Amino acid sequence: MVAVSYGQGTVRLMGFTEEGSRVDVGTFVLGAPVDRLFFIGTQLVALSSSGRIGVWNSMTQIWQAQELAAITSHDTAGTVLSGFVLKLPLPIYYLNL
Repeated sequence: MVAVSYGQGTVRLMGFTEEGSRVDVGTFVLGAPVDRLFFIGTQLVALSSSGRIGVWNSMTQIWQAQELAAITSHDTAGTVLSGFVLKLPLPIYYLNL
């Protein structure tokens, strides 16, 4: 799987067959410029410093985007966000706003 971010928050996800043919998985819109794009297990995570987070789950084939408080740091290994990814959309009391 390869994920590319371009424009004002568009994320394109694609895969490749063993023969080398490209398979387009989908194009998703975060709604804000993407600053970080990474995989946590079977999930693709897109982060924006404006406070938007988007998650594509390969098991359910669902893209979810949500507005959070501005993200000031993250763990590239995914340990900090792994709890959040499983619970999107987050209830407001969980965010401690």
